[in-house]
Amino acid sequence: MPVQNEKSMSIAPRQLDRQKQTKPMQRHNKAIYHLLLTAVFAIFLMVTTTACQQTPPVLKIALVAPFEGSERAIGYDAIYAARLAVREINQAGGINGYHIALVSLDDSGQPELATAVAKSLVLDEQIIAVVGHGTSQTTGVVQKIYRDADIPLIPLTPADPNTLSPQFHQAYEAVTPFDEQAGPYAGPTYQAFEQLFAAIDANPQPTRADIRTYVETQ
Repeated sequence: MPVQNEKSMSIAPRQLDRQKQTKPMQRHNKAIYHLLLTAVFAIFLMVTTTACQQTPPVLKIALVAPFEGSERAIGYDAIYAARLAVREINQAGGINGYHIALVSLDDSGQPELATAVAKSLVLDEQIIAVVGHGTSQTTGVVQKIYRDADIPLIPLTPADPNTLSPQFHQAYEAVTPFDEQAGPYAGPTYQAFEQLFAAIDANPQPTRADIRTYVETQ
């Protein structure tokens, strides 16, 4: 008859005790892990939901002007005024819950390019208005394109910059890279954006047709 080792007999119960103690600990650790995972997921959902709630919808206004070619001064005079207007309205909290995005495109003062740009803009449903195109030739060839899409077009026409207030000149220079002075297209561009902001403010859920009707009746 085999002789059992007393030492091994004494160790076996201890191993069983350890196994009995380990299983509840494993179950406890697993439960903690699942609780932590659930908490992390809940926090992620809360942060994501909050971020979505804090991101306002966007309305786009396009500025189309010559940024290349012999008429490029028109574009650069206008774009800083447009940036100033959009920056001010967004810093003030937007309009009716919307933030405004500026889309600036070059037509180089060429009717063919202006036509192509206009056709591309009408395909973007977030574009609710266009300011431009800077010259009578480019503006003339695109008017029907915008009209057929119900997009209001406010043409760029020059005005004497000396009639602008010192505050405007200071704010304008602050958004330019080299403290450039406002030219003849700065004031009209800024006023065009202000008119469009008023149109959006008058229509809580603005459509292209709403903005166009407002602009045409002012």
